[in-house]
Amino acid sequence: MKNFYELLKEKAAIHPAKPALFIDEKSISYNELLDITDRLSEELDGKRGLKLLIFSDEHLHQLAGFLAAQKNGNIPILLHKGISSEEKRQIATANRLHGCWQLSKSCNRFESISNEPKLCSNSNEEDADVVMGVLSSGSTGVPKVLYRSYFSWAGFFPEQNRIFSFKEDSRILIHGSFSFSGNLNIMMAALFAGAAIVETTALSARKWHKLINELKITNIYMVPTKLQILGKAGYTHNTPINIMSGSQLITEKCRDMLFRSFPRMRFITYYGSSELSYISYKEIRPKEKLQPSNVGLPFGGIKIYIVDGLIYVDTPYHINGADIPFTSGDAGFINEHGQLIFEGRKDYWINKGGYKVSCQKIENQLLSIEAIEEALVLPVNDELRGQEIAAYIVINYGTPEKSVRHDIRKMLPPTEVPENIYFLNEIPLNDRGKPDKEMLSALTAKY
Repeated sequence: MKNFYELLKEKAAIHPAKPALFIDEKSISYNELLDITDRLSEELDGKRGLKLLIFSDEHLHQLAGFLAAQKNGNIPILLHKGISSEEKRQIATANRLHGCWQLSKSCNRFESISNEPKLCSNSNEEDADVVMGVLSSGSTGVPKVLYRSYFSWAGFFPEQNRIFSFKEDSRILIHGSFSFSGNLNIMMAALFAGAAIVETTALSARKWHKLINELKITNIYMVPTKLQILGKAGYTHNTPINIMSGSQLITEKCRDMLFRSFPRMRFITYYGSSELSYISYKEIRPKEKLQPSNVGLPFGGIKIYIVDGLIYVDTPYHINGADIPFTSGDAGFINEHGQLIFEGRKDYWINKGGYKVSCQKIENQLLSIEAIEEALVLPVNDELRGQEIAAYIVINYGTPEKSVRHDIRKMLPPTEVPENIYFLNEIPLNDRGKPDKEMLSALTAKY
């Protein structure tokens, strides 16, 4: 059965000395990555067919552990940083996992979690091709493991790499942990192309621009909040570059900053789902009117349907056990140009006296106000009135809050004006670089 370790082995045979990975400035060739992986796999000798949590603060160890587990016929699941021992055990118990493999520079440790680890049960034909798992939010608060075959990612890589312009000579800059499935997917897509990933832990625009110059970066993959940091720094690069990011949070201000920094940039935004992969994409051009809700055309091989206002996707590239066509509960419609218009997550719609309010729509409108740099709109529970609207915003330095409140009331109809507006110095981010909604909810509860 093909897996990502076998992919690495194939590529190492083709170009052994070529860089596969840079951790900041340190280069690791395809052969070196294979050697590190092979040595790690020896620690799993005799352990096969296990569903393993893999934890490491070192991103190289995360990647090598992920690949080493597959070499030995195990199913790796990368854990995010900052998870306590008790949380690990809860995840393992809820998902019936077998062990946790903790990797570090000084020592590695394997902990058996179930008393009698058994081989993964591949009770049906679809489960037999599972090679990995990724963590997603669970309905009980405990993250749920979503299982994937090699094909569910790699089968889509030819189309994905074509749209994102991943080639053998590409060097792709990412930030953060491989436990973020977006980063892991991009790493595997780079392996598939024979390209190199440049991974950095520094949350510093100065550092990122230094890497872009010194390592001749051709592609950047970052979430919108990090692209804002990159664009604000004010550096300019006159070489061609491809940038990829999620679509719904890209504002005209962010786009304009990026085009000033990268005047020869090709900017692709995408819409996707943890249960599937990339669904649609759109090329963002300078100066044209930006519609954040327009998430573009489907990728090749992907079909999109609208049923009762919800988005359904027909694709062969999905997690095991997904019902196809699949919906995550996102609302939307297809316009006259065949482009998908995203109207927000089902959970982020509020019913106010029979009038449906989209938090996504309000957020997009707030971001069009000149004085607002960042914004996030969420539903919050109110004991007397049910759900209400909360807006968390970052405004330009020196702008009076009173004038921003006035602009908000002037722009939005009364039913859409947030009852609670919180002015912050910055929107807090989680370890994946996305807005930390739990922290914001805790902030709301204080008031």
